[in-house]
Amino acid sequence: MIIVYTSGSTGQPKGAVLTHRNVISMALVQKTEFLAPEGMQPGDHIVCASPVNHVSGATEWGATPLIAGCTQVLMDYFEPHLANRICEQYQVPLMAGVPTMYAMVFSSPDFNLEEARSRVRFGQIGGAMAPRDILAKMLEVTPNCSNPMGMTETAGFTTWTDLPGDLDNLHQTCGKIAPEFELTIRDQDQNEVPRGTIGEVCYRGPMLFKEYYKMPEATAAAFDKDGWFYSGDLGFLDENDDLHLVGRAKEMYITGGFNVYPAEIEDRISQYPGVLFVAVVPVPHKLMGEVGRAYIMPKPGATLDGNAIQEYLKEYLADYKIPREYVFRPMLPMTPLGKIEKKLLRQEVEKEFSA
Repeated sequence: MIIVYTSGSTGQPKGAVLTHRNVISMALVQKTEFLAPEGMQPGDHIVCASPVNHVSGATEWGATPLIAGCTQVLMDYFEPHLANRICEQYQVPLMAGVPTMYAMVFSSPDFNLEEARSRVRFGQIGGAMAPRDILAKMLEVTPNCSNPMGMTETAGFTTWTDLPGDLDNLHQTCGKIAPEFELTIRDQDQNEVPRGTIGEVCYRGPMLFKEYYKMPEATAAAFDKDGWFYSGDLGFLDENDDLHLVGRAKEMYITGGFNVYPAEIEDRISQYPGVLFVAVVPVPHKLMGEVGRAYIMPKPGATLDGNAIQEYLKEYLADYKIPREYVFRPMLPMTPLGKIEKKLLRQEVEKEFSA
């Protein structure tokens, strides 16, 4: 077995104990049901640019290629020029990574779209919300693109969007649960909610971790009596059984009595011209309790204005959802995998308002 720590982007990392059964169950699903024939084939070279202490590097792009009979090419760290060169040299048939990686690769001057089209059979993006323009670029490389959903506690991917990829489906959903696994949406009383209703995403199946290392209380709190694991993710299932995520339970905040889910706001801001990455966190407000603050990383060379973005949002969002503050930075704090580390932004806010 292995112990893989959760990313801790919204809270303290926990060590998830993954057994051989957990890892192999996930890897067999990834290999046989979703990546073949478009993806991994025996003899392929597969690049792993994810940290091997993260579930993506340890299982998704660690164990799965080995089980599929592939050759692994490991990168010490992700660098777009080197990644492009390695992928061309070894004719790597898969694009895989988080949105940050794709943004860097696609903006690199040595990225060759025609060369990528000639070799790439499958594209996968995950780990964080992907901007629509990044997804569109992926579909230019190959129509076989998927936006899967996974967790450290599930040993990796559990849901996948349908192939060939559809831009709206890729942008709005995380796809369907694999037939070998189970998924349900539950309310705060652990009751299943009607289709289309937001609740906590719960999983059950052989891919679920054994326990949190030396944290028996946290382990007990994560499971119910029927073996359902409560992920902390909030979402709903649509009429096609596709999962829509609205954010982490710990990220939700209340403005004037209304629940606000940052993912919806971040999605809309990310579509504003010149925005590369965005994170919305709550800040205290005397009248509303909490309001949103948007931390925005502009695209290179872009100049953005908070008032203009606020006006733009009025066309798409209810007033209580629109952030009241906008902070622009050349870089946002990132985890080693390339996810925005909201925990640090929240700590910054707490320090600011406790002074």
